[in-house]
Amino acid sequence: KDIFSSDIHEAGNRGSMDVINRCKYIYGHLIVLYRMKTNCMLLGDCKVGKTHLLSHCKNKKYKKYIYLHTIGIDFQSYKHLHIWDTSGLPKYHGIMPSFLNSTDIAVICFNNKESFNSIPTYVSYIQKYGKKSCSIHILSLTNNLNVEMEGWIYCNAKNYKFHICDVNNKEQCLSFLTKLKKEKSILPKNEKNRFCWWNLW
Repeated sequence: KDIFSSDIHEAGNRGSMDVINRCKYIYGHLIVLYRMKTNCMLLGDCKVGKTHLLSHCKNKKYKKYIYLHTIGIDFQSYKHLHIWDTSGLPKYHGIMPSFLNSTDIAVICFNNKESFNSIPTYVSYIQKYGKKSCSIHILSLTNNLNVEMEGWIYCNAKNYKFHICDVNNKEQCLSFLTKLKKEKSILPKNEKNRFCWWNLW
């Protein structure tokens, strides 16, 4: 009886160790997945082309894009790049801070003079609610060369990264997203790493 009970006790200890080791293994993989992924947020006024840009990730074959308002915020994943597509409507701007605090890359899009003038507003949101290591990118989706040049001059003055993309060209859009993944900013050692379960999605 004593030998049998000791065997059960030993097997129980081995079982608990197996569970602990498995948990460590799973947690290690979660950490790897967390470090591999990059959180990206698209900002900008209504009808600048944010959702149209991401539509190329979903459609393998070309389909005519139909414009629909983004309600609140939408999500799209592309090559470990987790992209939050925000609505340009002012009534939804209140939800931005909740997502900006874990954003690695913020992309502000514009396609005309009016949306270009809104860039400083979105920059102020990022500086107020975003991480210190958050990289700011400005994306021109306009066909107006004068507005595009103003964007380039603005980025040079503010030291932001400037990109040009034709939102109707699938290859250009996917190339831009791939470039964002490669340009992930590295978290400084003194910055708090927000490792939470909801950041693993």
